[in-house]
Amino acid sequence: MSAKLHIRLATEAAISDGRKILAEMSAANGKQHGAVDPESVAKWMSDCRNLMRLIGDKAVSFAVPFKDSSLFLSVFRCKSMLGALESLLSALDHGLLDNVESLFFKDEFANLLKQVDELLNQGNCLAAGIICRAVFEEHLRKLYGMHHKPGSERPRITNMLSALTNMEVFTKIAAMNAEAILSQGNYCLLNKQPPLKESDLRGLVQKVRNFLIQHPL
Repeated sequence: MSAKLHIRLATEAAISDGRKILAEMSAANGKQHGAVDPESVAKWMSDCRNLMRLIGDKAVSFAVPFKDSSLFLSVFRCKSMLGALESLLSALDHGLLDNVESLFFKDEFANLLKQVDELLNQGNCLAAGIICRAVFEEHLRKLYGMHHKPGSERPRITNMLSALTNMEVFTKIAAMNAEAILSQGNYCLLNKQPPLKESDLRGLVQKVRNFLIQHPL
C-alpha cells in the first residue's frame, strides 16, 4: 500500500466516523450532554490529529479545527472538522499535497523494491538484501534532512536513527524496527555467513515497505 493510499483510507475512515457523530448530535438537537458517546468523540479527535501529524507540514491549513480547544464539540464545530477532512480528501485526490521530489523518491523506492522481489524470485538473495538496505538508508537520510539542518559531514546512519528518535519523529517501537532492518541489511552488506534465508529477506522487504508507509517523505 502506497503512503498516499494509506493517508486516503485514513481520511475516508475519519470522515465516516465524523458523519456518524454529527448524525447522532443532530438527532439530539445538538445538546451538549448525552448526545454522543464521549469515548467515540475522543477516539475520532485522536485519529484526526494523528492523521494531521502523519501528513506533516502539508496538513497545516487543514489542522486548525482539530487543535485543542475549551469549546465542547457542537454541531457547528463538528461540521467544521468534517469540512476540513473533506477538503483534505479533495486535495489528496488532485495531488495537491505532493511535490515533484517526494513523488520521485516514492516511485524510485517502489521500483527498487520491485527489483528486490524479482531478485528474490531468481534466487539472488545477497543482492536483494543489499538493495533493500540501500533503499532504507536513503529514505532515512531524506527523513533526517526534513527534520535536521544539514551539516558539513555526512551523518552516520546510527546517529540519524538516534537523532530522529530524540526529536520524537520515531517512537521507541519504530526506532527498534528501524534498528532491526539495519541489522539485517548490514548482515547482507557485509556478506556474513551463513546467508539469510529467503523467507527472512522477504520479511525484510516487507519491513522496509511498512517503514516507508509509516514514515512518508
